[in-house]
Order: sequence, then structure tokens, then C-alpha cells
Amino acid sequence: MRTTRSLVALVAMLAVIVFWNALASIATVSTVGGGANCTNPAKPAVLPGGMRLGYCDDFEGTSLDPARWYPNWFTTTDCSVIGGGAGSQTVNTPRPTNVSVSGGYLHLTTRHENASCYGQTFPYTSALIETGGHYNGSTHQYDTPPQFTCTAPCYVEVRFKMPSSGPWPAIWMEESPANGQWVAGHELDNLEQWGKSFRTWRMHVHLLCNGAPTSGGNDFKGPDTTSAFHTSGLWWQASRIDWYADKRLSASYTGCGIPQPGTPYYLLLNGGVIGNLGEPPASLPWEMLVDYVRIWTA
Repeated sequence: MRTTRSLVALVAMLAVIVFWNALASIATVSTVGGGANCTNPAKPAVLPGGMRLGYCDDFEGTSLDPARWYPNWFTTTDCSVIGGGAGSQTVNTPRPTNVSVSGGYLHLTTRHENASCYGQTFPYTSALIETGGHYNGSTHQYDTPPQFTCTAPCYVEVRFKMPSSGPWPAIWMEESPANGQWVAGHELDNLEQWGKSFRTWRMHVHLLCNGAPTSGGNDFKGPDTTSAFHTSGLWWQASRIDWYADKRLSASYTGCGIPQPGTPYYLLLNGGVIGNLGEPPASLPWEMLVDYVRIWTA
């Protein structure tokens, strides 16, 4: 019996290793769009030699590209609610009224309308898209493999504009789980904003340090993201994470728990969550615009 258990454990471990290796191979496959913003863009000055553009989307089409994005949380299909611990009142949907591509931009639109999800009714809808694919809980496998993951060293840059202050939009990264089970402590927040002032760029990590939750980062007072387009940059290295606001170093984390090379992370973008942190803006619909996403890898 003990031998059988050992063999089962070994097989499970090998399966996880194979899955992670597959994800690592995804990060080496170029997923680069063909628009002007993805054609030989200037490499960020902070990056060393050997880094290359591994993923890019400049949203030049007329719809979200399924080869680059999955239009919801990675374990859901029709709806999701994130920020539940912060009293979220917002349902994310893949409907064109919430997520669309036109005019060279991605539009993540928050609306004041009732929607049901998880057996509850919420008063707002918005959108979440990600590059982590879709995990089918019934078959216990990915029926849409992750479109793109990266591992340290990895630099993520997003050019965006917020319409007004109030809600809780975010650009963030999560570890890609081999078994489809989300676990707290594997989150890199490239940028979060909420409340009255969108001059505050919230740049944080939520990680595990020797098995215990730990957080770090900075609330940087920068340019108002409702005034014009701006760029958010996150530079993930093996021993530190640096954040850039409009290419200016704005925060750093060198503490415990930084994900090591070989650990795959995927990117998420979500519109205006409304709850204990995000609040209704002065005008709805509320539309976060994204001009491009670029990810540089080794």
C-alpha cells in the first residue's frame, strides 16, 4: 500500500512538472500582433540584452482576439465576481456591451444594470480578460490552454486611460495553476486604482513568505490617469520587482516570496469593480481604454 501511494504521488508530481514545462514553453512562443504598436517597438531602457518582445496586442481589430485573450476569470464561462471580500457589486461578463475592441482600443465598460452570477443579483456589470486560458472544472483540464504566460525575467507594459475616478480597475498577474485551483498568495498587482483620486498608482504584491501571507509595494502619487493615456510597467526579476509609471521608477519590492524563474504567471485586465473599495463614478457607463499590451521575456 505504501509503495502504491508513493507511485501515485510520483505520477502526480511528474504531471505537474510536465504542465509547468508546457507553460514555460508557451512563454517562448511569440504572440505578437501586427499593428504599428507591435512592429519593432522600442525596448524599455531598463531591460538587459537578450530580452525580446514575446507578447503584444495593440487592439487594431474589431473584436477581442481569442488567440491572445480569454474573456473572463479562468474557471468561468458566462460570469464572474472578483473582489468578493471587498463587497463587490459587479458582475464580469464577456458580452460585447462590457468588452469590445474598436478604434484601435480595448474597451472595458462598466454599466449600471442588474446581472445574476453565482445565484446572486448584482447592480453593475463590467469585464475581465486574461491570458491564462480556461480551466474546465468538469473535465479537470484546460479546454482553452493559457494564451500566454511569462516567468522571471519578465517586463509587462500596458498603455491605458481611465475615464474618471471612482471604480476599481486593475492590471495584475496571477500564477497559472496546474490543477485549476486558485490559491491566495500568488499575485502581482501592476496597477490598481480606486476612490476619489486617480493620481494614486497602487503597486503591490500579495505573496507567500515561508508559507505565510506577505504584502509589499507602494502607493505612488503620480499623474492623474484620467487626464491622458499613461503606461504602467512591471519588471519582474528573480530577486526584485520594480514598478514604472510612465517609464519612471515608482516602487520596488525586494522582500520575501518573489516568484522564482520557472513559475508561470498570466496577465489580467479588469474594468471598474464597485464595492467597498471601488465606488460608482459620477457618470455611467464607465470605460477603461487600453491602447496596447507588451510583454518582454528572455
